[in-house]
Amino acid sequence: MGQFIQGDFGNTPAVQQAVRGVKQQVLPVIQNANARMGLSNSPFESQQEGTAMAQAIAPIFQTGLGLQAQQTNQAITNLRELGQTEALRPIQAQREAQSWGDIQRQVQTQQAEANVREFERISNLLTGYINPFGNYNVMTSAGPSTGRTTTTPTGFGLVK
Repeated sequence: MGQFIQGDFGNTPAVQQAVRGVKQQVLPVIQNANARMGLSNSPFESQQEGTAMAQAIAPIFQTGLGLQAQQTNQAITNLRELGQTEALRPIQAQREAQSWGDIQRQVQTQQAEANVREFERISNLLTGYINPFGNYNVMTSAGPSTGRTTTTPTGFGLVK
């Protein structure tokens, strides 16, 4: 059947066997019948021989063509699937690149947040060093009758 797929129908073993079978079994019967009727070597005999040959070989050719059509359809299906895979490849690459971009943005955001936290930590530490004795801005009053104002230190340089 491999020769059918390659397109060399006439040289397949099945066709050659069918031709031999027709020549050995069917043609002698046709020739004897035509000789008895006086029609040997006539166009009618040639037509009968051609019909017998066609009847023997036609099913073989149909089978071969069917196999070839099946394989052609399978090849078309395979090529279609390959084409779809190749068409989706750029889309998949774009999705992967977008995913990597998302990861990179997340890392940059985390780095920026860590930098802000570190800045706030250092800022709070420096505030304690700049004013180690606390904040003297809070004022309390004993009231109008005394006329005296006191200032209470707060913080004492501790980080809150």
